[in-house]
Amino acid sequence: MFALRRYRGGGERVSRGRCEQRCGLVRRRLRLARGREDDVLSVTLAYGTNPCGTINSRGKGKAKFNNRPPGDSGVASAKWGCGAVDEKDYVCP
Repeated sequence: MFALRRYRGGGERVSRGRCEQRCGLVRRRLRLARGREDDVLSVTLAYGTNPCGTINSRGKGKAKFNNRPPGDSGVASAKWGCGAVDEKDYVCP
């Protein structure tokens, strides 16, 4: 049968990121994993944009950055409400 996954803490991470280019504009998407349900998250890219969101019941969250410049690169930094922080390098076409 299925077992309930309990939160143990310390496993929060930026799991995946990708860039999409359409009509000359670049969209950056990040997926976050292993967070606590309803925890608030904040994501910052190299240029200081900072969308906020919440973690869903499966411990996952998303962040989307629109209108990024072509060739954008840097570090994406995610911070959860519990104080956990994770960073991931990124390069967009």
